[in-house]
Amino acid sequence: MKLFTIQEANALLPSVREILARIQRAHRRVTHYRDDARKAAEAAEQGGGGIENGVAYANVLTRLTAEMSELDTLGVQLKDFERGLIDLRRRNQLYVEYPRGVEISEGVLYRARIAIPAQVPVGTYTAETFLIRDGRVIAGAAREIRIEKLGFEGFIAEAAERWSLAYGLVAVALSLLLGWAASAFFQRRYA
Repeated sequence: MKLFTIQEANALLPSVREILARIQRAHRRVTHYRDDARKAAEAAEQGGGGIENGVAYANVLTRLTAEMSELDTLGVQLKDFERGLIDLRRRNQLYVEYPRGVEISEGVLYRARIAIPAQVPVGTYTAETFLIRDGRVIAGAAREIRIEKLGFEGFIAEAAERWSLAYGLVAVALSLLLGWAASAFFQRRYA
């Protein structure tokens, strides 16, 4: 993956926008054929199959591949939004997969232990679990999880939010006091 300077990226943007517009048009045409192509692929497994306007479909796929290759030659990596978002969350350790992380008991109940990174922002999140068998999702469940600060950290966060003026004054006073104390300590030590 090539890394661009801001100037290089800005110079490349008009070309990339043009190529992306062509990719989007080709992608829309490919999705138009999606159901027919899936049915043809399933039928091909049993020795038959075909797609109406198969030549047009193949041409659109060829055009889409050529446009994506053009982006690649420019050094631009194309990712769809969902993959990009997941990749970003993974790099920040905010999204993890535990393929064997779910314990099923009595064939119905399940339990999962997940480590939540310290940098997760406070808020309400949705945890989704899926039961996958033979590559297909056969069941799913969602549950809200509330992330909040507790203990001393929670007290400080709450104080900063509820009594912002007092919190600010105490923070400034504490900084001045500690600065003065450090100064006095080092003056005595090195005098």
